[in-house]
Amino acid sequence: MRWYLLIGVLSGLALGYCAFEFAGAGHGSYLPAVVWFGPWMLLSAIPYIGSISMLGSPLLYMFYGWWIWHIRMQTKPIIHVVYLLIIHFGSSVFAWKLAGEDYSYFNKMLEFDPEIFYGGMFLFVMLFCIAIRVSLNRTNS
Repeated sequence: MRWYLLIGVLSGLALGYCAFEFAGAGHGSYLPAVVWFGPWMLLSAIPYIGSISMLGSPLLYMFYGWWIWHIRMQTKPIIHVVYLLIIHFGSSVFAWKLAGEDYSYFNKMLEFDPEIFYGGMFLFVMLFCIAIRVSLNRTNS
């Protein structure tokens, strides 16, 4: 297995674990899952499938790893990373509004287990920083 696919799978598993820890903790507890798995969480609108949509997070991040690794040879790879961010966060906002969630309870949820949330956010931000760095490195390795 290619290392970028393995990083994607492991990152998806770690973020999936963090999001699963929060799911069901009350109103607004799906916010980490929606932010971290935006395109995948659009499945949450489908009955009986939405509850297992977090299980696909390793596939989503494996796809991100594959895409970012292969776009680095394009003429302007940073544009593709910007597209990825727009697709990811655009679908996150859409999924959040589609679910009708209210994030006024988010602070209450943070009191539940802040270390897991901040650890997941750190990993999420680091993954996108790595994506930008890899996309700017236009070598043939």
